[in-house]
Amino acid sequence: LIPLMIDGDLHTKYRRLLDPLFAPRQAARLETTVRKLSTELVDAFSPDGKVELFSAFCEPLPCKLFLSQLGLPLEDLEFLLWFKDGIIRPKDEDHRSSANTKMIEYLYAELDKREAEGTPRGDVIGGFMTAEVGGDRLTREDMIDITFLLVLAGLDTVSASLSCIVDWLARHPSERDALVADPSILPGAIEELMRFHTPVTSGGRYAVGNFQLGPESIHPGQNLGVMWHAANLDETIFPDPLKVDFKRPQNRHVAFASGFHRCLGSHLARMEMRVALEVLHERIRTTPWIRKGPRATTTSPSATSTRCPWSSPPAEDPPGATAARPASRRRRSTVGGCA
Repeated sequence: LIPLMIDGDLHTKYRRLLDPLFAPRQAARLETTVRKLSTELVDAFSPDGKVELFSAFCEPLPCKLFLSQLGLPLEDLEFLLWFKDGIIRPKDEDHRSSANTKMIEYLYAELDKREAEGTPRGDVIGGFMTAEVGGDRLTREDMIDITFLLVLAGLDTVSASLSCIVDWLARHPSERDALVADPSILPGAIEELMRFHTPVTSGGRYAVGNFQLGPESIHPGQNLGVMWHAANLDETIFPDPLKVDFKRPQNRHVAFASGFHRCLGSHLARMEMRVALEVLHERIRTTPWIRKGPRATTTSPSATSTRCPWSSPPAEDPPGATAARPASRRRRSTVGGCA
């Protein structure tokens, strides 16, 4: 998988190609789109007074945005989610093995279709078809490796992170009230809840030198399992690490990993989560958000997400929030990757 599984100068060359696609300026350009989509999704379920938020909001929001940027059809989302789950949290061994094979076949077919069109489209995959790395055009295998990884991360990490954050806020109504009263602290709250939950829990690295880690001697080439969630609860770095503090100073968490392989899409993810929560708070102002039914937290070796049914009591809409909706239906409701 490129650029996750390469290092050194070659990794740097690929990151120079990919980093601009997910830079802060590019993420900012998408904010209006994310806000519009968030509003549409919330308004679709809010009249019912209840919803399973993961399926209705946390999953479709980042998935629809990401597929539109890549240039993959939205009608293929069900297959792509099946593929993603087969790699990250498969139902069984057959799901795991077939997901990999079928996704590669799918991407080859996508490239065949685009090459037959002649003119590259103005999307991310279209850009790959004319891009160069180190003076050489990307091969079909390069494009498939990169897109495979982008789909895997883009369809899971924000969905998982957003579900964990909303679940925590629903169980801590006073903290949610603080965010509604002062939206300026929302970015800090997102950073702190990413530290506290660390939805992408671990990653893999190879040692490049000799060093000592506690009683363990680490040697070059040794395969290491890096536990991001443990690092984010290190009391030598984060005083009182089990306390959620939205104003925690110098919150240098590693929820987006660290080093050369730090998460490629972290700027986009932060923007998506901020806008999603702003829209939820604007459109669903009642407190508390009420969780009804069993809470299902799904954890794989590398990622965590939360699903459960949510509802909220009827409430007055904020000014202009539901002007197009009949007053009789105004009810409110609510509910990783590196490169």
